[in-house]
Amino acid sequence: VLFVEGKPLAQSGSILRYAASLAKLVPADPFEAALCDSVAEAASDLVLAMPLVNMFRGDTFTEKKAAFCATCPTVLKNLAKQYKGPFFLGDNPYYCDLAVYHYLSLIKLIEPSLLADFPKADVLMAAVEALPGVSDYLANRPEPVDIGVAPKLVPK
Repeated sequence: VLFVEGKPLAQSGSILRYAASLAKLVPADPFEAALCDSVAEAASDLVLAMPLVNMFRGDTFTEKKAAFCATCPTVLKNLAKQYKGPFFLGDNPYYCDLAVYHYLSLIKLIEPSLLADFPKADVLMAAVEALPGVSDYLANRPEPVDIGVAPKLVPK
């Protein structure tokens, strides 16, 4: 729950869109905004990547990874069809680009070969990484290590 001036705002998607609107990461055009939402919602189908990197171990990791690897290609192919470049909706970055970037970066840690289903993943990732503030954040964020064995974050 996020509290804004003492008022609660629940649900991660609502909080995400609220923060994105404050950061001007939502298109002004209502249809473009809906396309942005659509891309972000499609990316959320990759949510299993988070516990794969951060939590699951041993046999559970192996089982969940196999399930993820079975469904991930379809999601990535559908996202690839919507990609215009260098960002999803063209020349301007929006919150959907950050959402997809997050999952693509996790997929690179889990099974990089899956990215073959989104051939322009590297283009999108490079464009996001070049945004002001993003490269600084990435240079200083902790590194995930021992994925699938004893996952943890190690400070840089």
